[in-house]
Parts: sequence; structure tokens; C-alpha cells
Amino acid sequence: MTSATYFEPVQSYDFHIYYFHENKTSRTEAIQLKNKILKDFQSEIDNDSLILKVLRNESIKGPHITGFFEVDIESPAVFVKFFSWIQLNHGNLSVLVHPNSGDGFADHTAHSAWIGNKIPLITEFLVGDTSFPDFGFPNRDLITKEKFYTNPEHKGKSIMVRLLSNAGSVDSFWSEELFKSYEL
Repeated sequence: MTSATYFEPVQSYDFHIYYFHENKTSRTEAIQLKNKILKDFQSEIDNDSLILKVLRNESIKGPHITGFFEVDIESPAVFVKFFSWIQLNHGNLSVLVHPNSGDGFADHTAHSAWIGNKIPLITEFLVGDTSFPDFGFPNRDLITKEKFYTNPEHKGKSIMVRLLSNAGSVDSFWSEELFKSYEL
């Protein structure tokens, strides 16, 4: 039996989990879902087969029109596991599932699937995007050894914070204590 692969040119998948950041109920539901992902997928997070990222701040970043956090998956087996899990656990939150095929516009529009209600995107931000995201960026060594999130040399290189654990962030998406826990 051969191991599963994605159809070329798909290299990985992203799950954007949307919430209304100015609505306390929606934001709380998103934080609780983030915590459940950390609990139920800790082994996949530990072996870097599931990457969980949250926004550094909740200002809107196009093409997205509201707050979101993200799960990135490279392994087809982990994709199947997480896709079925998120179908059962997304609650009132909307989830955009898209491949990374090198066509950012088509991946977020024609190639995408939605779980829950579809949320409009500002697609002008995606026109001409032919890049493949660097899966797992920033990697563990960059986070822990090079102090990626606190080192001024790396400031501005990522609008997202990769979560390796739930340290310091049970009631929010992340906190400064989280960075300190990474640098021990």
C-alpha cells in the first residue's frame, strides 16, 4: 500500500477559522476552539505536522474581512483527521479550507471549500499571488533558539504567531508569557 499524496501541484492545506473579533461571544468561541485544537492535536503540533497560528493583533489583514486564526497541514493523513474533526467542532465559526497550489487567488476562491457560512474575501489582495507559503514558518529553532518573536531583527517578518503550546494563552489567543515559555 502506498502512502497518500495530494494531487499536483497541491503541497499543503490551510484552514482559516473566522470569528467576529469585536463580538465577545464569537471571540470566546474561537479561543475555546483554539484551546481544543491544542488539546486534541498536541501530538501533531509537537511533531510539526499541524501548524497552529494566530494573528499578532486583531487588526484586519486582507483578504480577510474579520478576525481569524489558521491551521496549516502538509500531511494528507493529518488533513483527513483534522478536516473531519473541524467539521464536527467548528460550532458557529466559519472555516475556509484551501489548498496551496501556487495560485493564491484560485486557491482562496475557486479551489476552496467552506465549513459553516461562507464569508466574503477581499480578493484584490490575492491577484497575481503565485507563491507557495513556507510550511511551518517560523520553524521551532527560529522560535526557540533565535527568539523569533522577541528579537528585533525579526520584527515584522510575520503577522501571525505560531503556537507550540497553550502556555500563557488559555483565555486569549496568545500572550507575552507565551514568548517567554518558548525561550526557556
